[in-house]
Amino acid sequence: MASCPSCGTALSDGAGFCYRCGAHLDTAGGAGAGSPPPQLGGSPQWSPQPGTPPPGGPPVGVPMPAAPTPAPSTTWQAVQGTVGHVTVMMAVKCNHCAAPVPLNGPTKVAHCENCYKESPLGRIPEELALAAEGMQVMGSPYTSRTSSTPDPVCSKCGEGVDVTQYLNHVGATTTIPCPKCGTGLPTFPAPAWLRAELPMALQVFGGDLEVAQQEAGLAVSVDQNQTQPIAMACPSCGGGLTITAESERTTSCQYCQASVFLPDELWKRLHPVKTMERWTLTYTGTLKTAEDLKEQQEEQQQRQQQQHQQQARIAQVTAKAQRAGKRGKVVSFLGAGVGIVVAVVAVAFGAVGGSCSSVEGKFVAKGEPLSKFTMRPTECRSGQRKNFHGVILLSEKKENQAIKILEDPMKGMVVQVQIPSSCKNGRCKVVTFGEDACDTFDIEVNRTNTTVNDIRLLEGHLKLKCKFDEGGTAKAKLEFSSCD
Repeated sequence: MASCPSCGTALSDGAGFCYRCGAHLDTAGGAGAGSPPPQLGGSPQWSPQPGTPPPGGPPVGVPMPAAPTPAPSTTWQAVQGTVGHVTVMMAVKCNHCAAPVPLNGPTKVAHCENCYKESPLGRIPEELALAAEGMQVMGSPYTSRTSSTPDPVCSKCGEGVDVTQYLNHVGATTTIPCPKCGTGLPTFPAPAWLRAELPMALQVFGGDLEVAQQEAGLAVSVDQNQTQPIAMACPSCGGGLTITAESERTTSCQYCQASVFLPDELWKRLHPVKTMERWTLTYTGTLKTAEDLKEQQEEQQQRQQQQHQQQARIAQVTAKAQRAGKRGKVVSFLGAGVGIVVAVVAVAFGAVGGSCSSVEGKFVAKGEPLSKFTMRPTECRSGQRKNFHGVILLSEKKENQAIKILEDPMKGMVVQVQIPSSCKNGRCKVVTFGEDACDTFDIEVNRTNTTVNDIRLLEGHLKLKCKFDEGGTAKAKLEFSSCD
């Protein structure tokens, strides 16, 4: 068995190279027979000795200087309007091994350095929008930490780089020098795919150089130790292997076809472990997704439509009241018990004819205990005026007719009907009944998003088909809205 005369490592007979130091055994006086494989780059054979460079160039394994990269363009445009920013450190769990993967910039795919697989990123726009509001979804595979100041960090020295002077500008694909070490901090416009999801996004500051190259085509100078090829000897045949950052972790020897697993030290030199870095995204107005902006616009249009309808109803009712030339009376019920209850006629809810509400449909009563009458309500009032949840339906033409819908603490929703023929000297009889007296008892009273004079407007419907023990019946099909 032969040994390397340079480092003393034991080698198999016939080996042409030392697999530890890369020395040629023939040149170093070894017993290897035959001609060795071609040398990397065509350099002469030499035995690496500490501090002794080979003739004609640097020793095998020492990176060669890279060609200079072209200067990046610097074209800035001023932004009109208010500009905001979100500065984040972000990571995501790998879809395959659940290891955390740093996300140092807007990218659509995350490459895991633990299992060497890629995970598509579909929620980066939503996560950025949440981060801008200081929010985070519990249980999300994404994690983020925000900073109140726009200071993305330098990828080389870790120093925060203040980009305040650039926040009101957009459009440049360039680098900003780190004030401490001079390393270029990448900046580029938000990618088109990100703007499609976040229409207000403007410019990215900081993050990985690879992201800037991939998303914006930024030409940058990177650490030469990470990009230049490294030479090593095949542990099987001693042949020279050229290892680059693009090489697979398990590579194949071109001489003996043996599979060579690259050691951790070499692999990490070519692929330094990434850590989370702060980077900044600027935007105009509010950073919301396109879907949220669409919903916000639809809600705004709906509110405007409701306001227009409200104004039209007010104008209609005002004109009707002016034609009538008088003010009517409104009934205010007292009590919510079951059976016949005496109520007092008053003007506590304002005049009939002064409301912007709307009621459609009719209520028909026959026989006892309600007597026989038909009511077509024209207005409704909110129970908020009397501290109960419900509405009062009124008739502009027949002031003694009124129906009250309210929520009873014990029985749930109930209906109170004032009997028009019973009203004498300002007092009327009221019949209260609930679901147990009806085959159909469908009531809805909902709050709207509109408030008038501190009263939340209500809307809903009343559908009844009831038969009482006294033999009488009641039917109703009413729709009401804007009850104030």
